[in-house]
Amino acid sequence: MRSFSGSHRITLTVVGLVVVLVLLAAMAWEAVRAATAQRATAEAVLSDYAQIAAEQYARGVQIALDYDWFLAAARDVDFTDGVLTAPPPETVIRTQAGIEAPLRAFASAFVLVDTEVGTMTAVDGWPLPSSDLTDALREPIAAANEALAGMAVWLPPDANGTKLAVMWPRVGRPTPVLMAELSIAEWVLESALDQYIALPAPFEAQAEVELVSLRVRTPGGRVLFTDGPEYDGTFAATQALGADRGGLLIDVAIPPHAAAYLVTGGVPGSRLPMIMGMFVAAVALLVGGVLLVRQERELMRLRERFVAGASHELRTPLAQIRMFAETLRLDRVRSAEERGRSLEILDREARRLSYLVDNLLHFSRPSPSSSNGADEFVDLEALAVDVIEGFQPLAAARSVEVRLNAHHGALVRVDRDSMRQVLLNMLDNATKYGPSGQTITVTIGACDGGRVALSVDDQGPGVPSGDRARVWERFWRGEGVNGTTGTGIGLSLVKELVESNGGEVAVEEAPGGGARFQVFVPGAA
Repeated sequence: MRSFSGSHRITLTVVGLVVVLVLLAAMAWEAVRAATAQRATAEAVLSDYAQIAAEQYARGVQIALDYDWFLAAARDVDFTDGVLTAPPPETVIRTQAGIEAPLRAFASAFVLVDTEVGTMTAVDGWPLPSSDLTDALREPIAAANEALAGMAVWLPPDANGTKLAVMWPRVGRPTPVLMAELSIAEWVLESALDQYIALPAPFEAQAEVELVSLRVRTPGGRVLFTDGPEYDGTFAATQALGADRGGLLIDVAIPPHAAAYLVTGGVPGSRLPMIMGMFVAAVALLVGGVLLVRQERELMRLRERFVAGASHELRTPLAQIRMFAETLRLDRVRSAEERGRSLEILDREARRLSYLVDNLLHFSRPSPSSSNGADEFVDLEALAVDVIEGFQPLAAARSVEVRLNAHHGALVRVDRDSMRQVLLNMLDNATKYGPSGQTITVTIGACDGGRVALSVDDQGPGVPSGDRARVWERFWRGEGVNGTTGTGIGLSLVKELVESNGGEVAVEEAPGGGARFQVFVPGAA
């Protein structure tokens, strides 16, 4: 019932972690959707502002061309009784921007164009253009005649660059055309920018930076004019002027740094990295939780196995002690020899029980690897003789002979009780997993580095190479050929006690077959 309850609790924990992960994934998805929608709305607002700015500026250009000095100069041309009257180059004009200068400072040519016969003649006092522009002006003049309105167009570039041509049609007569070079065209575009606000006034007034990036280009892609920061087409709009204005294209973009002035809070940054980071952290926590649950399940399995093994180990000597103690108490022995045999069994099983209790006490300490420290010099040979003598009753129960092969004067700096427990555990392990009637050899000798080696050889099946590292783990037990069971803590305590005294452990194949368990501890030198 306990095992089922533990498994049920583990299952519920895993299910809970999965549910939390699913909820977190749903929340992350909703957060991404909300952030994406908010960003899309802000970007749409900025694109709308760019469109407003492009329309405003286009209107300003139209007004500048229609009502400034260009058309006014062209309108001053008059035909009366076949006599041409036109302003000479020295005529002083005043622009809408308040600039006064001779007309020749702005215009490069003043001609009369008759598209019906294909002629272009200069007005008195004015030079002819460097190239014949009659064909280029044919379509714009036809549009002006049809609209009966003055027009301004950017002519295709020639050897001297792009020209701005303004005209005022006279029905039935040649059309007067005033031409200006590209520099004057740029001045017109800049004049329109100065006189017409590109964005609603509150934004322009509050801004500490330029809010728009402007670019004017011909249909062929030639840039005539730029203003503001470097053009960035992230939030942009394009407005086209009519054919009577040369089909100019006006590109307006809102720079990213201007977003804070046009949208409350600016364009929200992407939260995806943060959300993904949180999601990855949650997945890592989930994986950690699953690993902990697996570890808990493994610990439960090991605990059950340990309890079963410990119960079996303790039950056997207790049953023997009770049985022979009752036999002696009821005086059921038939001879003095049988009484002595019963007392020997009682002594042997009491020793085994004491040994098992010592192992459990070592194991139950908060830090089993800690000891009193290597605070004394111990004659390892004398200690081994004492331990082997006390272990004889247990060895005799399986007809095992224990031999000692030691060098005299093997002094080590260790804790005596720890080394006693180490040798007892090694002898018990060799007795359990070796056959009945075997010979166990205990060898003590010096080795490199000023250390002393203590080895125990048995004649059992040995330890496979793949399991030699695991035999020192807690609760791990190799199954002997005779089906021996145990607690799985004996050799792990050997490792912990030896390492607490500054030593090392190892296992290898014994020269005569079986296993050789070794410990290396600091010598007294």
